[in-house]
Amino acid sequence: MSDNDRELSIFEQLPEELCWEILDRVPESVRIMSQTSRVLRSHVISYVSTPARIQIVDKLYCDLTKIQFTMSILDHKVDLFEMRLQS
Repeated sequence: MSDNDRELSIFEQLPEELCWEILDRVPESVRIMSQTSRVLRSHVISYVSTPARIQIVDKLYCDLTKIQFTMSILDHKVDLFEMRLQS
């Protein structure tokens, strides 16, 4: 049975904005959610492609003498950060 032939789950029927709110509150779920279905993958791609809605980078250090940047990202936001880099 393909995605087109089955009924959408209640979660898949949520408006995109509500999925985004969930991702705002549980950013560590971004990768799993994107692998669940085509509908949710579409919502996740839209989410990671929009300007930042939540703070991802915890700390950012800049050393201009070496032109070096170091950033600290909380563990539960790493997947979101990686997906944002890829989008």
